[in-house]
Amino acid sequence: MSKSLKTNLFDYLDTFWVVSGGFNYARSLIFNLATSGNFEPQIAEEQHPRELLELVRESDVRHQNISGWLTLNLSLFAEIYNGNSTTASEKVTLEKNTSGLNYIATKDVSYGFQSINYKTGLRVGKNENKFKVAPKDELLICLEGGSAGKKMGIVEQEICFGNKLFAVVCKDWVKPKYLLMYFLSDVFQLDFRSRMSGIIGGISKAKFSEILIPVPPIAEQERIIQRVEQLISICGELEEKETNLNQMGISARKSAVDAISTAQTSGELRIAWERIQDNWEVVAETPASIESLRNLILSLAISGNLTLGYKPNDSIEDLIMAAGEKIKPYLEVSEDRFVIPAHWRWVPLASIAEHQLGKMLHTAKMKGSRKKYLRSVNIRPDGTIDLSDLNEMLIPESELEKYNVVKGDIFVNEGGDVGRNAIFNLDTNLDLAFQNQLHRLRPICNIENRYIQLVLRQAKSQGVIAQMSSGVTIQHFSATSLRKFAIPLPPLSEQSLIVKQVDELMRICDQLELKMNEASQIADKFARSVVAASA
Repeated sequence: MSKSLKTNLFDYLDTFWVVSGGFNYARSLIFNLATSGNFEPQIAEEQHPRELLELVRESDVRHQNISGWLTLNLSLFAEIYNGNSTTASEKVTLEKNTSGLNYIATKDVSYGFQSINYKTGLRVGKNENKFKVAPKDELLICLEGGSAGKKMGIVEQEICFGNKLFAVVCKDWVKPKYLLMYFLSDVFQLDFRSRMSGIIGGISKAKFSEILIPVPPIAEQERIIQRVEQLISICGELEEKETNLNQMGISARKSAVDAISTAQTSGELRIAWERIQDNWEVVAETPASIESLRNLILSLAISGNLTLGYKPNDSIEDLIMAAGEKIKPYLEVSEDRFVIPAHWRWVPLASIAEHQLGKMLHTAKMKGSRKKYLRSVNIRPDGTIDLSDLNEMLIPESELEKYNVVKGDIFVNEGGDVGRNAIFNLDTNLDLAFQNQLHRLRPICNIENRYIQLVLRQAKSQGVIAQMSSGVTIQHFSATSLRKFAIPLPPLSEQSLIVKQVDELMRICDQLELKMNEASQIADKFARSVVAASA
């Protein structure tokens, strides 16, 4: 580890801010450095006590290649003993006690450099000799079960404790807080895991006692503890600051969304939208917030708020009339979901697009031409279609046209991830059909398939399609539900304008997300390399 990294560790803490779980990396770095001899300078005058050096000579424990440090078996400087289990009747007694020592179970001990919960409601009377006691300021660690080697802490008061927990009572030449820091380092965690056994997991007292611990002189331990506590405190302050900023971002996004959704005039909407555009770094600061922004754009688009003030030359009435001449108008329509401009109309989806549910697979009865077909797995979440995994089925000649696939068709998942959809825009020589896992929509009268897709995407993100679907464990977006699904329909010219505007805004979102991910990946790579270099 370079000297500059050691001396400027404060400066590096901010780097971990933009990394997912970055402060865990920072804490890992701190513990690794603190217990590897790369944290505080060694001072020649600082020596171990003669009593310890005599023990080392007698036990022939190897030395570590750091001036003044020794590598010792844990058993050489610590007494290790586990606590006591309790029966159901004993627990009742513990709950009734109002005086004595707190009884701590594994669940009361936190992970990492955290505190122990003493407000358990269980107390052991001082005259009850069965229960072992962990002295104040000593170390408590779990050695059994899924929490083995993870849950630990310094005891702030005398306690009694459970049988999966072990007290580690150190000799005067090892500080329990220093030992805790080593237990939290990557080197110890790897060593501990390698010694674990059993189905439930854990480590025996004997194997735990054999673990080798690097021990600096007591004065250096004290400097290390002071330095670590200072850095951990800074991590906590930065993490709290990050949480507060995230909350501010959430509030800012909510405020921006509320301002847009409650805008009564085109002027109010313009001002609200400009607030978002002028504050991208607050409104869109995480991948999750980018997704929220995409959903906001969709909601604005299909409610007419992106095109407020637009005056089309074509008429919605003419479009609906023309559609009625192509296919029989569908009479049932689901409820209006929001307010739309006066020159728009709510119409059932089946009145503006030909609908067909895919071919049902009846293997024994199937005959005819062999065709590759689309199913739900071919519909990607990003709105594209994947042809890399196609199955085949037999379709009678009389049904080939009914179940064919042409460029521009919209496919919607009937089951599974209901409402997931994609437009077939691929140039391919494949003659495809589709299975009954999918609905096919074929818009008429030049109605924009992309606009219909925007409406479906918005309805899916808002849970509208899920509410219209049936089924408990597996949902199904039935043909009836899809056909009556209400579409907020603008004139053709405005559909094209909306699609164009949404494409442009989504490109901005994509660019923001790309830059955000690149910055996070760079910071993540740096943070990982720093932590690895400290080991």
